[in-house]
Amino acid sequence: FLASHYWHLIAYCRLRKGYRDFRIDRIRKLNVLPDTYKRNNHPSLQSYLEEQRYKDDHPAYLIKITVENDLMRFVHDQKYYFGLMEEKTVNDKTELAFLHSYLGYFARWLLMLGNRVEVKQPEELKMVIGELLNELQAHYS
Repeated sequence: FLASHYWHLIAYCRLRKGYRDFRIDRIRKLNVLPDTYKRNNHPSLQSYLEEQRYKDDHPAYLIKITVENDLMRFVHDQKYYFGLMEEKTVNDKTELAFLHSYLGYFARWLLMLGNRVEVKQPEELKMVIGELLNELQAHYS
């Protein structure tokens, strides 16, 4: 995912026996090994992300949205700047998952997409969008 204008890789570190956030531009050497990853032997990525949410002054939120496929052309490049982690097309919609620290900033981006985007999680993001809509309505009333 992209954060603070740098690409990051969240991966399990065998040396430190836990997930780590590797900034891509700092990786100097990479070797592909024949070793296999056994998912059941490690904590889930979801649990790592939840743990990380509360470590910083600005917690990172796992954000999940769905966007109508014909709208994806407007989301195409911007999605990376908002911490895209996963993208999956399901029928006429695309499910996107992000890791992002600023709900207000993310909410403003989603408002540009109108009613053709749906926030699946977190509930806090829905509340922030509602507050922004109230501010806009008061401003233009």
